[in-house]
Amino acid sequence: MTKKTFILISLGFLVSALFLTACGASGEISHPEPAKGSEPSIDLPQDSDGDKVLDTEDNCPLVANPDQTDTDGDGIGDACETDKDGDKVLDEDDNCPFNPNPDQKDQDGDGIGDVCDPDLDGDGVPNKDDNCVFVQNPTQVDADGDKMGDACDDDDDNDGILDTADNCPFIANPDQKNTDGDQMGGDACDSDDDNDGVPDADDNCQYLPNSGQQDNDGDGYGDDCDPDDDNDGVLDTYDNCPFIANPDQKNTDGDQMGGDACDDDDDNDDVLDIYDNCQFVSNPDQGVSRGLYPYDYLVSIAWRGQHPGEYIPGDACNKDCNLDGVIVSDLYCNDPAKPCEDFFGWLCDFLPADDWDRDGIPNNSDTCRAISNADVLSEDIDGDHYGIPCDADIDGDHMPNFDQSTNYIDDDIDNDGKKNVDESPKRCIFSPSC
Repeated sequence: MTKKTFILISLGFLVSALFLTACGASGEISHPEPAKGSEPSIDLPQDSDGDKVLDTEDNCPLVANPDQTDTDGDGIGDACETDKDGDKVLDEDDNCPFNPNPDQKDQDGDGIGDVCDPDLDGDGVPNKDDNCVFVQNPTQVDADGDKMGDACDDDDDNDGILDTADNCPFIANPDQKNTDGDQMGGDACDSDDDNDGVPDADDNCQYLPNSGQQDNDGDGYGDDCDPDDDNDGVLDTYDNCPFIANPDQKNTDGDQMGGDACDDDDDNDDVLDIYDNCQFVSNPDQGVSRGLYPYDYLVSIAWRGQHPGEYIPGDACNKDCNLDGVIVSDLYCNDPAKPCEDFFGWLCDFLPADDWDRDGIPNNSDTCRAISNADVLSEDIDGDHYGIPCDADIDGDHMPNFDQSTNYIDDDIDNDGKKNVDESPKRCIFSPSC
């Protein structure tokens, strides 16, 4: 109803009430005697509810409401209004009686409609402070600090990848890199990126599986991911000894076995370096020229004194065959061009040209051309072309005779049933499986 209609109806009731009062029980209008000395008058009340608002102005003339509050502005004061917000839901049923909400929506079910609820999601955080107003999140966690709580943020790490597709939803990783392709997430949030069982914090190859964690050069980078495993300044792809430092890359025999530093036969003569008396010069026969007996003994003593623990060098790499400091024209060297002069000098004029020691064995067949050894002493135990009297290492074990006490003749060093002289190649003297 309109304000005007309401006021007219109210006045009608008021007039009727006055009329009945004036008529009394009989229904006749009484006319009281006017007071002596006064004029008769009719005094009509103008503020029926006594709220100091004239009835003609009062939006609730029969209900005191001095503040005249009219929430929905319909001309009827809230004090006498049954639908204060005018949303067609009676106040007694309205979850927001002072805020129009005909749909009565209340998402958190607390009995307070959403339009007037100070905590819409009911998480204990007022709407004005809540980073997820419509989703409960009492902890207010906000991983990316973008003012939107994780509970309602569809990109929690703010990396441009929606959480539903992000392999690390709480750590920014726009590249989505996942080295091991596992379900633990992208590398940014995976504690073992290469899935080798070693945590990234301890893994010396974080992105390459290497459960053994080998680190040849001890530089903190595992061999599997270290481009220079021996730390010699030469990258492994070009290094002929990738696990042994050899910056000079020397490779004497030029073979594919690697540089000298990691090649066990540097001169490729089929004699391992540990046994080779000329490590860097090929000499498969391991030939060693000796002087006249007993000079071989003295030569051995001299050499061992100057080079403890070393073998006497072979002819192929030694130009001072009796180790006395004289090169090539040595009295006790065997120079094929001047064999007699090398052995005896001026005595050559008095010696038979083809049998210097006069033992009946021609020089070209004699295992000791300067010492008579026509008997068993001509035997060549180790196959080095020197008979017993002039062989400083009779059994070919790389230990001079004088270093072996009395047990210096062993004609089968590796005990394989094959005599040293018959072993071929010569390195097989030391290996029964050769």
